[in-house]
Amino acid sequence: MSSIILSRKNRLDEEGYIVIQYTKDGKTKRKSLKFKMTETHFNKTFDKEFQRFKRTTLFDYQKINSLIDDNFNLDVFTDGVKLQIPVILTTQFQFKVTT
Repeated sequence: MSSIILSRKNRLDEEGYIVIQYTKDGKTKRKSLKFKMTETHFNKTFDKEFQRFKRTTLFDYQKINSLIDDNFNLDVFTDGVKLQIPVILTTQFQFKVTT
């Protein structure tokens, strides 16, 4: 089973990384998508039922959803399985501020 979460280093941090959390037989592994965002943006744009981001102008939701599609159902508990995370997402994205 897999789910998308916002992983923060400290519970008081406002920003965190989008992570795929894999669970199997009581074991858990996490793989970062290397995309940083605030908790407010995550809660506002993430659809928990479909485990995908809603259409938004705050960031490129299609790239993130594509990464989720490519890596969501992998069996990371098998040796040799690697996530397909492109280098383009290793930098922090800037959000547009809308009022």
